[in-house]
Amino acid sequence: MKALSLLQPWAEFVLIGWKPWENRKCPTRHRGPLVVHCSKGWDKEGEAWIRENWNLLAPKEMRGKQYLEQILTTARTRRGCFAGVVQVADCLPHHQVQPGSPWAFGPYCWRITTPCMTIPLPGPGRHGLFEFDGSLFYTDGTGPMLAVVLAGEFTDRGREFMT
Repeated sequence: MKALSLLQPWAEFVLIGWKPWENRKCPTRHRGPLVVHCSKGWDKEGEAWIRENWNLLAPKEMRGKQYLEQILTTARTRRGCFAGVVQVADCLPHHQVQPGSPWAFGPYCWRITTPCMTIPLPGPGRHGLFEFDGSLFYTDGTGPMLAVVLAGEFTDRGREFMT
């Protein structure tokens, strides 16, 4: 499965489903599942931009600064780990993205859908798309169950997280 490292706080906003576009210098042909790795690094300019644009970015019922602080606090603790899975649905040059999304500024915009957070799994990231040698979740037929599958070993560490 492919993975991508994202700086915080951007990774957090992708994983909570508010940031539907990932901005990259290069396009991708990849479509489908993508494991999100939260880098150890922090984008201070990105945080400043999010703070400045909070009332535009946040859903109406969550525009209070306390919600922003909760998200940023969580993002500060969720670093250097694999923390979820999203779907890459498309990749467009910025000029082809429909106007109106403050999250899309290119030059290439990867459309991100269906975020699924998992219990963070510590591990190193890399630059660009890379192969993730495990799985963060599985389905047992009754719904998604969080788990970690590495080197063929299954550990059911997420069952209590979903209930």
